[in-house]
Amino acid sequence: MIVQGDSIAIETAEQLENALSTQLTLQRDQSQPRWAVAITEQQANSWLAIRLIETVETHLGDGAWPSNVDRVRIGLNKDQMLVGARVKHTSGSMILWSSVNLIVDDQGDLYAEFKKVQIGSTAVPKWVVDRLTKEYQFSNQSLKIGTGSIDLGDGRETQLIGAQVRGDQLELVLETRIID
Repeated sequence: MIVQGDSIAIETAEQLENALSTQLTLQRDQSQPRWAVAITEQQANSWLAIRLIETVETHLGDGAWPSNVDRVRIGLNKDQMLVGARVKHTSGSMILWSSVNLIVDDQGDLYAEFKKVQIGSTAVPKWVVDRLTKEYQFSNQSLKIGTGSIDLGDGRETQLIGAQVRGDQLELVLETRIID
């Protein structure tokens, strides 16, 4: 289990963030603009535990992260991703989790499509999931994770091309382009 002050998790999260920043800003040969990164479950979970909430609030404003959701973690196994979180409510808390398909749309935006949503070991009925997805304004049991395009601020942008789980790693394919 990763906790907020875990020095190994902090170091792993910082290393991942620094490695991704380095790859994003690397000057690339424009005849071969595509590149890929692979992220392990441990790296992803360290980053989620240490940096997720701060990053969301940095980019979307204070209070953008729902205060009743914490301990977001993923599992990567046999080409499948599981996503879970602790959700606090008036009676205590529960662990909500789901198997997830990652989808990159035509604009390169990343979505998580939730399959088999569960609270602990109990399956959540589809009608409940449908109602929650309407309440939280995401459709088809899919939640937009983020925009697939990052303006690097130097006349280039990096576009997400694909995302998949392969074995026990999350693989991302990106392309760095010169923009007008």
